[in-house]
Amino acid sequence: MAARPIPQQSILDCLPTAAEIGELRIVNKDLNFIQAMIKRADDLTSQALSATDYTQLVKITDNYTKLADRASAKAQTLKDLSDESNPLIEVNSSEELLEKVQLLSQALENKTQELGNQFSSNATTQYEAYSNSVADLVNRVDSINLSN
Repeated sequence: MAARPIPQQSILDCLPTAAEIGELRIVNKDLNFIQAMIKRADDLTSQALSATDYTQLVKITDNYTKLADRASAKAQTLKDLSDESNPLIEVNSSEELLEKVQLLSQALENKTQELGNQFSSNATTQYEAYSNSVADLVNRVDSINLSN
């Protein structure tokens, strides 16, 4: 019976270095960011498509702006990730995020056009109401001045 030699390699040599672990954490954090942004874009698109009031649309547009700003701040990281050949990148690609943001942008544009007339009508109605209030106030002040 032949005895096997004891491996000369240390178990520590088989473990990833601290730098490799750090890089993995950075990549995973960025992938999580992309997934979160994709979900946020989907949620905002659903909200935009179901919006029935212009004020809802304004709030959604504000959130879209925040999403776009955050994505822009990460743009270089997203670009770096999209250039890698990691299979995880293919599943969670920044291209998918870009596509989702474009769909959101189109949904917002369509809804803005659809609800734009409502906004104009609301603005006109409110302007007329304020105008009438001011005219009424002016008449009251005038009548007080005439009676004195």
